[in-house]
Amino acid sequence: MEENFVPDLITLSNGIQSCACLNYLRPGKSIHGYIIRAGIQLNLLAATALVDLYSKSNKLIQSREPFDRMDNKDAISYNVMMTGHLHNNYASEAVDTFVEMVEEGIKPNQGSLLSVLSATSELKDIKKGRCIHGRVIRHGLDLILKL
Repeated sequence: MEENFVPDLITLSNGIQSCACLNYLRPGKSIHGYIIRAGIQLNLLAATALVDLYSKSNKLIQSREPFDRMDNKDAISYNVMMTGHLHNNYASEAVDTFVEMVEEGIKPNQGSLLSVLSATSELKDIKKGRCIHGRVIRHGLDLILKL
């Protein structure tokens, strides 16, 4: 920015993700503000990076906004949201997010299954855990876990 280069969305997304990994909320928010001021439309990668940034910074309400605005969520965006719920001690919401993902017709991946099973374990909800385990087996998703 100091050199007057105009960053593209890939650069901005990488900047947000770097801030998330380093737990640098303020610089991440600055990048987010720049995106808003510049009127840049978020893509899936940038929106998921924002969800990750805010979730890791214990700003779950702020993480939900870009997640809810995504037009075409994928398993990874759902996984990041589930992980955010777990990170912020909202295991029940992580399970709800998994259910939402399945209802939207998005096939869970290994990360999805590990997150939802971790959430049911944290909730000490054996019934839900068994229900999800049964779903995994019925839909052939157990093959994912064996990889």
